[in-house]
Amino acid sequence: MTNLIRYLKINFIVVICILLSVLNIFFLNTNVARVIFLDVGQGDAALIQFGDFDILIDGGPGPHLESKLKSYMNFDNHKIELVILTHPHLDHMGGLFNVIDKYFVPTIWINEVCYESEYYRSFLEKYRNLIVQVVMGTSASIENVFRLSVLYPFESEVIDKSCPKGYGKYESFDRNVNNDSIVVRLEASQKTFLFMGDAEIGLERRLLNAEVLYNVDILKAGHHCSKTSSSQRFLDIVNPQIAICSCGENNKYGHPSKDVLGRMKEMKINYFVTYESSDVVIQL
Repeated sequence: MTNLIRYLKINFIVVICILLSVLNIFFLNTNVARVIFLDVGQGDAALIQFGDFDILIDGGPGPHLESKLKSYMNFDNHKIELVILTHPHLDHMGGLFNVIDKYFVPTIWINEVCYESEYYRSFLEKYRNLIVQVVMGTSASIENVFRLSVLYPFESEVIDKSCPKGYGKYESFDRNVNNDSIVVRLEASQKTFLFMGDAEIGLERRLLNAEVLYNVDILKAGHHCSKTSSSQRFLDIVNPQIAICSCGENNKYGHPSKDVLGRMKEMKINYFVTYESSDVVIQL
């Protein structure tokens, strides 16, 4: 009898644990407010969440983005309210195809510059009805919860061009598509985030000269913290408490740059490299 009671107690505890796990999954994101910088290898992807309202900035290089999202999104949530493709490099867009096909995505923000890539042409053709060309001032918000604002591209730099058919509409401002990246600022819960896409020093300079940058709390550093980004002048102005370097281990590009990390150390900026820290979750 003693053994039977003990057996029943153990089984009862196991059942309760299973039920709690199921409930935890079911109610996972009901009241969550956070920004997750996803470890997607050599690439970029970030998920912004307010309850079941999700915004995805970039999609990393490949299909494993979908499994990453499942770790953070409710299993019964099949909608991503907004996808932002900062620029048409594969390490930012490769994972978006699967995700946009499997989730309901009503809107995709892009900067539709000329860029000859079959992946890009396919993306534009497949999702044309969802695509919105953004300029500085384009925004998305929920009152008293968050505001997401586009800082770049400037409207004056969105210039029509006769691109090869299917490869975009607008002139690449300095013929470096990294510097055509959409740059966005997120203001939420008394925290400010700056997402720089693959912006390099040339775009940093244009943003600084336009006086649209100021102190932020969290910086998603441009171009994977490469030596061509995160200049001293730029860091002095945005002066983040935390910086994220999104890159893959042993990548062939040498990201992150030791010089950039050195500047951040000297400024006492807490930086995270995704291949070391894995996903970086900032609670709001």
